[in-house]
Amino acid sequence: GKLYPWIFQTELLLPELKCKGGLLGFVTWFFSVMPYKFLQTFMSDFYLQIPFAYKKINVTQILTTTTGMGFSFISNYVLHKTFTFKSSGFYDRFKDLLR
Repeated sequence: GKLYPWIFQTELLLPELKCKGGLLGFVTWFFSVMPYKFLQTFMSDFYLQIPFAYKKINVTQILTTTTGMGFSFISNYVLHKTFTFKSSGFYDRFKDLLR
């Protein structure tokens, strides 16, 4: 059979996840690529050589990728809180449980 990403396999159960997954992918891409391109206009990539290793690590790419993933995490939290938890009633039940 065909291999599909997890987000498209679940669209049969929860169709709203397809839209959310696409949005999160865009957020990760945008906040990873755009800062990287912005930094490249001012400076070249910063590489770090780890002792006893053959390859150098591109610190600029690591930092911008981590930034993109951080924004994706925040976006995921907001979308879960807004759509998934509130639309299913889980958010209200969880709030009542904590009281």
